[in-house]
Amino acid sequence: MIPVDIFLDALAEVESSGDPHAWGDDDRAVGTWQVHIDRLWSEARRWGIEPRLGERFNDFVRRVITAMYENLVAKLGPVSVAMYWHKGHVTDPSKDDWDLSYATKMSDAIPSAVGRAIT
Repeated sequence: MIPVDIFLDALAEVESSGDPHAWGDDDRAVGTWQVHIDRLWSEARRWGIEPRLGERFNDFVRRVITAMYENLVAKLGPVSVAMYWHKGHVTDPSKDDWDLSYATKMSDAIPSAVGRAIT
């Protein structure tokens, strides 16, 4: 299992090239991890996380993704957890909704994130 900081770095690279000011999905996805606000709220409630007074948006998202990763990685593995973030539900390579391109990008981003952590 890869450490959560490596996962977060790889996911950020795939989602926004690490840009905390990124906007996507026709202005529905925002920030480093390209989250839709409704999805963020749903995940935060699922993992029992509330925003802290004065907390920066991406710091809150980081806490939510950290909880998601820590609760799902043992069962799914890092790439499938990223796919869960991407799709909004659990899927696997045998299913039609598995995004092979996204999975490949995430698989490639993990070693790069490890390399950045070492230097």
